[in-house]
Amino acid sequence: MPAYTTQWFQSFQAASNQSANVIVPILLELTCARSVVDVGCGLGSWLQAFQSAGVDDVFGVDGTYVDTSQLRIAGDRFAARDLSQPLSLTRNFELCICLEVAEHLPATSADTLVQSLTQLAPIVCFSAAIPSQGGTHHVNEQWPAYWIEKFRQHDYTPVDAIRQRIWNDPRVDYWYCQNLLLFANAEALADNTVLQSSIVPQGADPLPLVHPQLWARTAAALDNTVDVRCRRVLRRAYHLAKRVVGRA
Repeated sequence: MPAYTTQWFQSFQAASNQSANVIVPILLELTCARSVVDVGCGLGSWLQAFQSAGVDDVFGVDGTYVDTSQLRIAGDRFAARDLSQPLSLTRNFELCICLEVAEHLPATSADTLVQSLTQLAPIVCFSAAIPSQGGTHHVNEQWPAYWIEKFRQHDYTPVDAIRQRIWNDPRVDYWYCQNLLLFANAEALADNTVLQSSIVPQGADPLPLVHPQLWARTAAALDNTVDVRCRRVLRRAYHLAKRVVGRA
């Protein structure tokens, strides 16, 4: 991953905080997690939301580009690591979150990332950009089925328990609405009837959703591109016609 600046992280801080304040209570309702690790935590706004919700045992991991003086969590709750490499911490957690991070890593690191996540917690909350979502240094945008296959290789079952609940919530960034899935191992699912009710069956992938906000943004950009090209064509046709008329 490139060196993301503090300004880059802060540019979407307010929106991220708002999304976290909506989604964190849902995650705690579904998982009852008492400890959380955030892989690709940025400045730690999601972990701050967990602490505000009563989960004090939190830990964040991200690259050396993070300015630790700007962290929303205590400095001893953060570790700088290369996320494209196998991630080894000294302990495990009840919940791991990895939100809109995977698309920033090369495809050659995708299996490594998923393995790292599944080694950290029995339940993983995962969100990754879909094709053409766009963003800074997005090098591996994939549909959910791509990630589901990788999690299934570690016997983690996909659970689609959140997207429908947040889909129309204007406080939540659209990328979470369309991309957020849970993955849980057999032990985590055994006594959790709420998660069991939203399991994605083997061979039946969850819908690869595109949120209306992304569609509108993409359509507007396309319209602008078409308009520019049309103007160029018309301008060239006009000047060509002038030359032809001038020769007549």
